[in-house]
Amino acid sequence: MLPIFRSDLQARLLLHLLTSDHGDSASDLARATGAPVPTVHREVTRLAAAGLLRSEHRGRTILYRADEENPATVPLRQLVLISHGPVELLRQTLADVPGIIVAKVFGSWAARASGEPGPSPGDVDLLVVGPVDRRALFATLSDLEPRVGRPINPTVIGEDRWARSDDPLVDEIRSRPTIDIVGG
Repeated sequence: MLPIFRSDLQARLLLHLLTSDHGDSASDLARATGAPVPTVHREVTRLAAAGLLRSEHRGRTILYRADEENPATVPLRQLVLISHGPVELLRQTLADVPGIIVAKVFGSWAARASGEPGPSPGDVDLLVVGPVDRRALFATLSDLEPRVGRPINPTVIGEDRWARSDDPLVDEIRSRPTIDIVGG
């Protein structure tokens, strides 16, 4: 992860707002990020005051969306996608892929996300468990890589291998930080 955002919440809010095609209220954003509404409200108010977001009143609700006329929006979207986007984009992309029982990000990306120090990951290691069509999965991931800004390296294994406790790869993945994408 690139330490360029004021907080992880700011990065997650920007990711949501800069990749959404509709406006969201502070309550919607709180649900999406798991943060308290007052904290989200303060953060989106700061981002709107800085000109990164537009706000629109709908009755008593304020909806926030990216200000597409701000020249910083496109490069900021690219930065947030590179630094925080892979997990969310993988969740959106793999949710409907048939045959995936479990999918997890592991390796350096998961280690950095859990707070382990080290250089920014150069790729995203992805474990996929289940009887998935490998060609379709690889094509889907290839299409996603330009948005993520780095290679995605899938490792596909069957349920029986994932269930075993004597497999070195499975043991290594289970002993280190992971991020759930599909299943758990």
